[in-house]
Amino acid sequence: MFATRVTIIKWLKMTEIKDCHRNVCPCADKLRRLLVTRPKTKYDEINVNRQIKAQEIKYSKCSN
Repeated sequence: MFATRVTIIKWLKMTEIKDCHRNVCPCADKLRRLLVTRPKTKYDEINVNRQIKAQEIKYSKCSN
């Protein structure tokens, strides 16, 4: 399997996510897992992107 631009960008985004004030942040963990999820079909890609956007909103509320 070869790394594509998209996978490299998503991996870098995943490494930049920090936990909030708690020891283990569930919203940050879920966002990291969604970012490295590899969709199987075009429909899955759309669904994963939608979930990432929703989780980013939850993460921003949690970290602030």
